[in-house]
Amino acid sequence: MVSFVLTGVTAVLATAIWQTPEQSYFAWTDLPFPADEYVTRRARMAEEMRLAGGGVFLAPSGQGTSHGETFRPLNDFLYFTGLELPSAVFALDAASGEGFVFVERRDARFANPSRTNDFPGRPLADDPTLARRTGLTIHAFDELASFLGTARTPLRVNAGRRG
Repeated sequence: MVSFVLTGVTAVLATAIWQTPEQSYFAWTDLPFPADEYVTRRARMAEEMRLAGGGVFLAPSGQGTSHGETFRPLNDFLYFTGLELPSAVFALDAASGEGFVFVERRDARFANPSRTNDFPGRPLADDPTLARRTGLTIHAFDELASFLGTARTPLRVNAGRRG
């Protein structure tokens, strides 16, 4: 009985002392190309869109895994953002040339409620380094509907498939 109590106390103390710190997106990865490359790509696309009548371009990142256990975003999302974020949407406003990413507030892949000591989660929409390092405006995914309600038309959507 004494060893059980001591083991429980040790586990509580270890949890308090050995808490894994929360990590930002860029603590474990980097952009494949310099941020200026993505800024240039978005500027060229915005110019082409203005010539074709303006509007807003939308590209989802995709969900789940692509090959094996890894996630790879859909091509247009990756091309314009350089980010590997599941369940996100990239939006480009032709009039302003501003790029937006709508993403979940926290990355669920890095959270485990039963092991918060080892998997404390990772902020996404609330991570200031995402905007600073990419030149994008980052919003929580739940703000996408409001954005679309005020977006300039036409909406040009790449749904991730042909046609």
